[in-house]
Amino acid sequence: MPTGVCNLFSINLTQFFNKEIGFDWEGFRKALKIAVRFSDNINDISTVPLEEYEKSMHDKRRIGIGTLGIGSLLYMMGIKFSSDEGLAFMRKLAKFKAETEILASAELGKEKGSFKLFDKDKYFNTYWWKNLAIDQEVKDKTEAIGCMRNSHRSANAPTGNMSIYLGLMSGGIEPVFSTEYNRYAIVVERERAKLRKQGFKYPDVFKGEWFETDILKETKRGNDILLKGTFKGVNYEIDKSRGLVNENRVMDYGYKWCEDNLSAEELQQRKDDGIFETASGISAESHLKSLAIFAEFTDMNNSKTINLPEDYSYEDFKSIYERAYAMGIKGTTTYRAGTMTAVLENIKEDQSSIASKLNTDKVIEEGVTLPNEYITKGYIIRDAHTKKKWYVNVAFASDNKKKPFGLFVTTNHSEGNEITDESVAALIKLGIDSGIKIDFIEKLQNKLKHGNNVTKLARTISMLLRHNVNISLISDVLDAGKYPLSSFAFHIKKLLMKFIPEGTEVKGAVCELCGGQLIMQEGCYCCRDCGSSKCG
Repeated sequence: MPTGVCNLFSINLTQFFNKEIGFDWEGFRKALKIAVRFSDNINDISTVPLEEYEKSMHDKRRIGIGTLGIGSLLYMMGIKFSSDEGLAFMRKLAKFKAETEILASAELGKEKGSFKLFDKDKYFNTYWWKNLAIDQEVKDKTEAIGCMRNSHRSANAPTGNMSIYLGLMSGGIEPVFSTEYNRYAIVVERERAKLRKQGFKYPDVFKGEWFETDILKETKRGNDILLKGTFKGVNYEIDKSRGLVNENRVMDYGYKWCEDNLSAEELQQRKDDGIFETASGISAESHLKSLAIFAEFTDMNNSKTINLPEDYSYEDFKSIYERAYAMGIKGTTTYRAGTMTAVLENIKEDQSSIASKLNTDKVIEEGVTLPNEYITKGYIIRDAHTKKKWYVNVAFASDNKKKPFGLFVTTNHSEGNEITDESVAALIKLGIDSGIKIDFIEKLQNKLKHGNNVTKLARTISMLLRHNVNISLISDVLDAGKYPLSSFAFHIKKLLMKFIPEGTEVKGAVCELCGGQLIMQEGCYCCRDCGSSKCG
């Protein structure tokens, strides 16, 4: 039959967790059984535009029960998404879900009749059924019932809008995209009318208008031209597909739950343990492993995005799809940061090779990309006075997490142009003086034409780290800038200083009190002679 009908139903996993009892498996079972019956009823009341759809809907009675919020749920449970414990929980969940759905559909088939095309002997002798990794007891019970109401029962949709509507948990089977970020939403007509009355002038792109105003100025994001500006403290954008949108600050449901329900010590421990990892900080292999688990127990398909860094090489990119095929995955989606503007570099580096390069004192002159897999650790930087927050994922060359070679930063706060321009220029000069080939400096400068100031600074530092420029030299350059204590440049310098080996001599600087040699001690410059510290 050439046609099919999409009948999807998603269950919010975050609502089955309780801090006292953990995950409520029996409550989840009850919800799944209701979902099977509810979804099956949809086939009887739905109207479709084509006769072929009608026939498919009644002959197969296909339903697609999925989940949303697995990433947020794991935050709440204190389990790292990419860890062995996280993958084990996902497997237990997916298996439990499949067993419950299959039995529920079999029992419903006994009550109401099986789908029209059901053939008991053929169905229970298919390759899929024989190789489905559910308990044999469940298979025996299902075969004994001898009925099946629905030809298919499970699928995992993206659930993007649904997750927002329900309180912003992670979509589908995805990890959390970001613990906290800004999201641009379409401004509805009622609000647009209010803005016009308040004097906010903007073009209506759906009428073919496009012009700058005193507030809205053209800017470029990738290959797209946008109008961007701020009115009464709210940031607005206009693009040619969605029209007027405004910026909204949002926080992941699971992360907010942790902030509301955990003590400060518990919350900090989870941060230190890397529990709050996000999609961009998870390796492609870990993304694939989680998808393979759900694919094994899903009889239709799964929506899954693998987030990749901008400088991901073509060979590694291609290998994702080869690995997916080998793991029995029907399909996946990849999103590479900066896709619209960046050029894929056909350079492959594995973790061991980049670690060996970085564990020397020699600066790497050639191009260096992130490896296929790498270790990350998340940090949340807070400025006590301004309440600014920066979420930083640091990529490491080896398991000991002592040698950073990349930074990924998410924040709602901007960095001043003057601070950024000064610090980026000084860091680029350090790169040139260190011997990095000018080709790679120029590539970086092209990338810096796009993105916010925090991203520009993080990219520049990452370029130096990947080329094995000494961290103490990077922190010295940032320290020389004397940036405000509330700036990202100041705070990222403090973070980088944590990775300078204990006892490292600070070149070109002496103690202000006694003139003695400054050394690195506990992430701060300290005098080897008198013991005074710049950190107090």
